[in-house]
Amino acid sequence: MMGGLKLRSKTDFYIAFYEQLALKGFQAYMPSYDFDKMYLADICVKGYNIAHLTKVDAIEPNPHAEVESGTIDTLREILKNTMAMCGIIDARQYFSETELSVLHSSLVKVRMMPDNDLNSHETAEIDALIEKIEDAVPELGGSALDFEYAHAHSAGLDEGVEP
Repeated sequence: MMGGLKLRSKTDFYIAFYEQLALKGFQAYMPSYDFDKMYLADICVKGYNIAHLTKVDAIEPNPHAEVESGTIDTLREILKNTMAMCGIIDARQYFSETELSVLHSSLVKVRMMPDNDLNSHETAEIDALIEKIEDAVPELGGSALDFEYAHAHSAGLDEGVEP
């Protein structure tokens, strides 16, 4: 294994990650609120909840806190380095959830454009890429269908509405 850490379970990885957070001045706690059961931990600094560790092992900023993007980048780097240290990933192959979300939305947009000039093979390739991203980040799943449904049913919305 990379870094020499031997993991007996996924819990060992989380312990290693929380230790790395503590070394950098952060704390990890059980989620204080998580109605959707999406978070494994709240990440805090000086007692303030600034981010969450999601069940897909990604760092998500706390939407109710003002956090500098550099701090979130630091947390993501600690996560990535811990994964590499534990042999879970090769650091060169790591993509953040944010990067995947941007890529996903771009692919969905190209796929759903009526004048995209894609042949059936290219459409199938884009569909396969969208599916792979949705497998990696499950919360993105279904957005293509939502977009397609909204687009298909929006044509008649303007009828009967005066400007």
